[in-house]
Amino acid sequence: MGREAVLRARPGRQRLQHRRGSLRLTRTKKITTGTWRQLVDGVDRLPPAASAPGCTGGSTYKVVATKGDTATKGNTTVRETSVYACGTANQDAAKALPEFIKPASSLFDIDALAR
Repeated sequence: MGREAVLRARPGRQRLQHRRGSLRLTRTKKITTGTWRQLVDGVDRLPPAASAPGCTGGSTYKVVATKGDTATKGNTTVRETSVYACGTANQDAAKALPEFIKPASSLFDIDALAR
């Protein structure tokens, strides 16, 4: 069964959606200005996209940073990076993406949502 977690953060608020099969959970928390600043300041340090030959147990990690007004869907992508990690391939880049969102994702009990 596939799993997907989507963290949407903006000043003052963030929302985490976790999908396991067709079940979807949504949690919302306030985000501090300091946490927001950490995310914004880290965008330029995201690794470049990386791929590898497919394998059993491989995982894809993706971060998309946008700016704009979500209400009017006038978003512009500032940075997008996707990393496919398989075996030893791309492990450092794959670790960098969850590390990047940690200031925001740490506010949620990801393990509880994944059950």
